[in-house]
Amino acid sequence: MHTLPSLRRPRRREILENLGFKVIRIPADIDETPHSDEKAADYVQRMAQEKNAAAVEQWFAAHDASPEYPILTADTTVAYQNHILGKPETEAQAAEMLARRSGQTHQVLTAVCVYWRGERTAFCKPAMYVSKPCLPKKYPPISEVANRWTKRARMAFRVWAACLSSICKAALQA
Repeated sequence: MHTLPSLRRPRRREILENLGFKVIRIPADIDETPHSDEKAADYVQRMAQEKNAAAVEQWFAAHDASPEYPILTADTTVAYQNHILGKPETEAQAAEMLARRSGQTHQVLTAVCVYWRGERTAFCKPAMYVSKPCLPKKYPPISEVANRWTKRARMAFRVWAACLSSICKAALQA
């Protein structure tokens, strides 16, 4: 089983390889700025689709033929009350995000887009999580916050990787 993903995340690549895919990276650098008032689910799906379009364009720019295998792209974001949180860049931003979400439910959304035989299919899966309550001035370091989000994104992606495996296997047999 092969796929041509535009995945920048080494862990995503590892997950797909563990599912039996041979992975070849196609860089797909796009502007990932959310549109004003864009809903989190719309944003993450748009990112996966735009990355896919960029990867497919790069494929055809470098090759005379269609790809032999599906081209996969994905994106994950964290949202609270339908607002995209993004990744904190400073300890202060991390503390503010944790204070806002303390004891609250938030979403981790992962969208996947697959290009295969001239057709593009995209899907998004939200997962709900409840943040642990944080006492004022007792916030974990930014590295721990980022690690928690990374773990949740991995869990969401594993679910979609398993679904994708079934989809790709069916497509390759068609």
